Amino acid sequence: SDAPDPERGITSTDLYVRPDAAQLTRLTADLAQGLLRLVPEPMTLTDGPIALERVTTGRTAGRKMVLIP
Repeated sequence: SDAPDPERGITSTDLYVRPDAAQLTRLTADLAQGLLRLVPEPMTLTDGPIALERVTTGRTAGRKMVLIP
């Protein structure tokens, strides 16, 4: 399907994912063994522009950000 039309200045693009059962199996095993760690960085919704700028310029240092309303 096509990406939705821009709204409120937010533009998205098409993203297609190739299912990979072997990779998902390995990730599931790693998660079960405690080898995967995700520590999101909470940010206020008003910090959305800062988060977007960091993502689009590659300055997230691998961290995931969660916007809290």
